[in-house]
Order: sequence, then C-alpha cells, then structure tokens
Amino acid sequence: MIFSAYRGIVVVCESAEVKCCYINGSPQNTLVPGLVELAERKGVFVAGDDFKSGQTKLKSRSVSVLS
Repeated sequence: MIFSAYRGIVVVCESAEVKCCYINGSPQNTLVPGLVELAERKGVFVAGDDFKSGQTKLKSRSVSVLS
C-alpha cells in the first residue's frame, strides 16, 4: 500500500514535468503540497482526491462507524 502511494506521487510529478494535466481518482492523497507547487510552476492543472460521490462516501463512513 505504501509503495502504491509513492508510485502515484511519481506519476503526478512526471505528468507535471511533461505538462500533462492530472486528475487523481484514487482515495490516496497524491497531491502533496510540493507537487501542487510544481504543477503551478509548470502551468499544469492537477485535481481530485477520489471519484466517489457524496452518497458513496457517506455509506462508506457509516459502515465503518457501525461495524
């Protein structure tokens, strides 16, 4: 799990370097402040933290609290 988070950070970094926009659809936070700053300097759009809708997030949180 830790390795996959680092892999995601590398992908964001490489996307910014080649001036390619990046949208994060995984629940892992790969948009750390340094990478956001890099993207701003390169003029690249980066966004996202998860593709779940609000309803799905609410259900996920409810299950974890109730179990």
